[in-house]
Amino acid sequence: MRRLPPLHPGQTPTNKMYNDLTNRVNALSKITGRSGVVVRPSENGVCITGSGTAGRSTLRRAYVKTTPSGTSAVDVYLDTDTTGTEAAVHCNIIGGNNLSSAFPVLTDGEWFYVVADTNTDTSGWSNVWPFIANTSC
Repeated sequence: MRRLPPLHPGQTPTNKMYNDLTNRVNALSKITGRSGVVVRPSENGVCITGSGTAGRSTLRRAYVKTTPSGTSAVDVYLDTDTTGTEAAVHCNIIGGNNLSSAFPVLTDGEWFYVVADTNTDTSGWSNVWPFIANTSC
């Protein structure tokens, strides 16, 4: 967006200058924040800041607490192995639904990336990259 020319002391704005200014002020009033982003007017224009809940839609490491078997869910520690917040992760598996026969293999202490589906630390987590079911040829 191009800058408006400055007004000089005593100068009366033209209709075009006035309309440009009005349109820009109206456009600024329509800016809203979503998903933890706050938008507010400031001295120099608009201030945009993040204020989301920790962990919400944030990429985090999940360390496997117990090697999964026969299920598509796994118990993990978030951020730190053995001392992080405990959580359950529902894993997307291409071509199957069993983590014990999927690649990459998950064992105690291994980590993978997860994102939050809800705004709580203990439930509603999903893997970022899907697992792939092993199939015999």
